[in-house]
Amino acid sequence: MWLLIIIGVGCLSGFILFRKNILAADHEHFQGPEKLSIIIPARNEEYNLRFLLDSLQLQTVTPYEIIVVDDFSEDRTKEIAESYGVKVIANSSLPEGWTGKSWAVWNGYLQASGDIFAFLDADIRLKPNALASLLKARELSKGVISVVPFHHTEKLFEKLALIMNMLGILTFTSVFEKNNAKKRIIRFVYSSFKAGLRKS
Repeated sequence: MWLLIIIGVGCLSGFILFRKNILAADHEHFQGPEKLSIIIPARNEEYNLRFLLDSLQLQTVTPYEIIVVDDFSEDRTKEIAESYGVKVIANSSLPEGWTGKSWAVWNGYLQASGDIFAFLDADIRLKPNALASLLKARELSKGVISVVPFHHTEKLFEKLALIMNMLGILTFTSVFEKNNAKKRIIRFVYSSFKAGLRKS
């Protein structure tokens, strides 16, 4: 009985928390002075990547550059990225103390030449005004923003990913992790905009 109460309170708290922090859609044209670099770490994303790159071509804000970091893909991820004319770099071997995705993001960042950075998962799908909304939200916040996309799921096992997502959010917002130096490094590497309005 207590377990059901805890789960119920947790779900209600999450609903209230995220309902108050939904990113408002910006339908006005917005273009800041900064050059926006999009960095996409991708491993075996031949199916998803094309949807993201298509949606980036439809944005009301044109990115200064789009960088796809091919993280040792064994499918056609690299070829698909190249067919869109974006910059594709091959990720280097993983050094000790790094996780794969953070290392790919870091290497993409090192290759970027923009003033502001958006880190996007390859399975994100953006509405045409997504980048404009993110840039405006960043300008209002005067700092780094991180956005959890809407998760579109079709199968039961995909719905179970909600558990891992919630654990990730709790890890990054935990008061016990406030002074964790490693966490600050990860936030620097993988912050700015982990963003989109739909995740496949």
